[in-house]
Amino acid sequence: MKRIISLVFVTLMLVNIAVSGVSAVRYIDDDFSAVREDWWIYGGFSPEIDKGYVEGYSDAVILQTAYDNSLGETNMQGNGVWDQYTVKADMILVEAMQDDPHCGIWYADYTGVINPATGLPSEARNANLYYIWYYPLTGTFTVERSTNEPDTTGVLFTKEDKNYKFEMEEGDDAIKISLGYRVEKGKISFYVDDKFLFETESESIGTYKAPIVFWNRGLQLRFDRVVVGDLDEMYLPKPPVTPGDLNGDDKINLVDVVLLIRYQAGWENLGINEEAADFDGDGSVGMKDIILLLRSLA
Repeated sequence: MKRIISLVFVTLMLVNIAVSGVSAVRYIDDDFSAVREDWWIYGGFSPEIDKGYVEGYSDAVILQTAYDNSLGETNMQGNGVWDQYTVKADMILVEAMQDDPHCGIWYADYTGVINPATGLPSEARNANLYYIWYYPLTGTFTVERSTNEPDTTGVLFTKEDKNYKFEMEEGDDAIKISLGYRVEKGKISFYVDDKFLFETESESIGTYKAPIVFWNRGLQLRFDRVVVGDLDEMYLPKPPVTPGDLNGDDKINLVDVVLLIRYQAGWENLGINEEAADFDGDGSVGMKDIILLLRSLA
């Protein structure tokens, strides 16, 4: 009996150790307090190690994870290229230096390793690119897709948020924002300040390793911190959809009714969750959904 109890105790201890030992993997956690030339292609950005950020002006276009294609590795975990991962960039937008300034992250899903800074493929190129852009002067977020195939390029999602709209005039405070995404096989989800924004699916997403690319257009921009980790590192998967909550504010009210009417009438760029528009879950959106949503509020 004592032997059985001992075996059970040891088994429980081993299980506890195994469970407690499972943790997220972090490939990069760079606060730019040191120069890591083998981690990054700076593309016009300059490390300010005494200030703890990397900074660039309107001519600084790109910050990209570095890799040596001939060696297939760098000194970072993950070798500078990944297939399934999460990434988060804490950015500080200091000044608008050109018209229509914006910044964002580029997810490059390629056949073969490629340098997105040059567009030169190491093998046959089958580009499947996804961008998240932030336009501070209008408070607009867009997700775009670009491929080599006809009729597959364009804007997938647009949302305007007055809380993220800034005039960026001289003397204004700098804007702090984080952009990121989560790549798993067949799916990519985008996040702003740790909140889910949009998700899209494609069979090839998460199947090829590629660098991570950050873009700048017309801004004095600082990268305060960049974190890259595995799927358990930062972002949760897409939250469940609540039918009728079109604007995703966790409430169902007349605002959602108005959005549903506009959506059914063909208005574009509403920034809604289209799945939530199908109130009765029959796979289509029509007058029946509007009537049922109104009845639910009565």
